[in-house]
Amino acid sequence: HSHSEIPCYYAWAARRRGLFANVALHEPFGLTILEATAASLPLVATNEGGPVDILKVTENGILVNPLDCRAIGNAMERILSCSETYETLSRRGYANWKESCFNWESHADAYVFQVWKHISSRSRARSRSSSVSTLDNTLRQ
Repeated sequence: HSHSEIPCYYAWAARRRGLFANVALHEPFGLTILEATAASLPLVATNEGGPVDILKVTENGILVNPLDCRAIGNAMERILSCSETYETLSRRGYANWKESCFNWESHADAYVFQVWKHISSRSRARSRSSSVSTLDNTLRQ
């Protein structure tokens, strides 16, 4: 499949009331978890690495020990067998993702803000350092 088809797979799973499971032994960040969250899919994810931090914010899934097959199955069953649980995780995950730093728009806005803050602080420092004190304590640019 091509990169451009990936959102279609998430949308397909969401339309069929599926969930997304990422039970890797170690997941340093969790981009696929964010993609699934953006598609309103509830999650079952490894309790190691990035998914822990992501689910603290998105609150749309269950963290499991990736070596515990029973826990993985129970988490999936818990989400899929109860419509109310499924809908809550789906809606809450998308809403929290949209408001978080994990969506690209928020991330870009935060980045641009930090860049402008840095630029303006350097500009202020440069203007202060270019002033020279004279003998009569007046400043000359």
